[in-house]
Amino acid sequence: MLVALADHEDLMVRRSVALNPRTPDAVVERFVDDIEVRAPYLGAPGAPTFVEPLSWQRRGHAERLIAEDCDAAMLPEPRSALEVAGVLVRAHATSEKVHVASSTVPLEPTFVEGILVRDEAPQVRRSLAGSVYASDRQRSRLADDSDESVRASVARYTCDASVLERLARDPSAQVRGECVHNPIAATGVLRALVARVPNHELAYIAQHSEASADLLADLAGSGSSHTREAVAANGRTPVYSLDALAKAPEVEVRRAVAGNSSASPEALATMVADRSDDVRRLVAAHRSTPGAALETLSLESDFEICLLVALHPRSTPGALKRLSRDGRAAIRQAVALHPSAPEVLWTDLVRDADAGVRELARRHMRSSPTERRRVAADESTPADTLAALAADSAVAVREALASNRRTPVDALVTLSKDADQGVRGLLGGRSGLPRAALEHLAHDPVWRIRRAARKRLR
Repeated sequence: MLVALADHEDLMVRRSVALNPRTPDAVVERFVDDIEVRAPYLGAPGAPTFVEPLSWQRRGHAERLIAEDCDAAMLPEPRSALEVAGVLVRAHATSEKVHVASSTVPLEPTFVEGILVRDEAPQVRRSLAGSVYASDRQRSRLADDSDESVRASVARYTCDASVLERLARDPSAQVRGECVHNPIAATGVLRALVARVPNHELAYIAQHSEASADLLADLAGSGSSHTREAVAANGRTPVYSLDALAKAPEVEVRRAVAGNSSASPEALATMVADRSDDVRRLVAAHRSTPGAALETLSLESDFEICLLVALHPRSTPGALKRLSRDGRAAIRQAVALHPSAPEVLWTDLVRDADAGVRELARRHMRSSPTERRRVAADESTPADTLAALAADSAVAVREALASNRRTPVDALVTLSKDADQGVRGLLGGRSGLPRAALEHLAHDPVWRIRRAARKRLR
């Protein structure tokens, strides 16, 4: 089949045949003199990636092509992909050296440091600075390059903290700006850059994963709304800064606070009366929003806000009662699904005019904590159902699961980390615990549970 396809009229088919390691050597030999087919062999990184997986005989074909196109036929025959790249570096034009400098093939330090680092074309040196295979030593040399674009490439990609600290004080704004985008930039570097980069770069500092709480607190007072928005969205921003930003005049900043998982209940309560619908929706969805704030939001007419309140685990019985009388069936269905809805609400909802609400209310009543506890204690309950009950909100359900001899291993490991001491105590007193569960219990804060687990681990 491959022999027949070697004469196919489609050039891409012939190239695929040439690259197939199962193609007979005689067919590959025919392609060596076909300039259209051999084109993918030429240049880097195509040449090294083509050469490396082939047999020595096929490798020789590719190397010969490269040597011919480099006018380097008189050089000794290269014996490896790295030497092929070396031929390209020494003989090809700048564009080819750029490809080699940014190659995904590890490069020989001898010709990297002897040729690429010293190449007169800045684009070659810039490509080398951004290569995944450039060493810290090579980037350190390029950090002193006369061309600012080369130093900027080093600033973005270096993994050497000392080089980055040096470049953070570089006279070039371009170089300093690239330091901001380097993921290893420590707080000291970022703090040094605050006074040396333009205002639009401060937002990137505020977004940086290494920005410290103190630095973020300082940036919270920035005159740039974009910077304050970035600070408000950063999960490492101190609570007191988020509390202040919750009252910012810019809606973008307040919206970022409302969407920050670290926002305090106080800040969220402040934004309950925000004039922006988007901000109030984010408050209604936030896991830390207090019950009183959710009760206030339940008075809203906005469908999305009411639905989020009906689904929120902190919604109060008062909020749920109010929403159970909402004229929209989807809101009442959400109330029927709420695990903390009072039994009296379910009693009302089973007589609801909407069939979906009635069905959900009946289903929820059947899955009350008392019923779930019975299911968790039943040894005939399917394993997947028992595994799901390990995350049940009712302690009595998890206690029943801890005593069930048929509880699956994964559920037992989960229960060994349970927040309730009674659940862990029941678990520690049963036989057949997996080692992973015992290892967790061996570090339990309760000494009786800890001692029993360690004794069984011996």
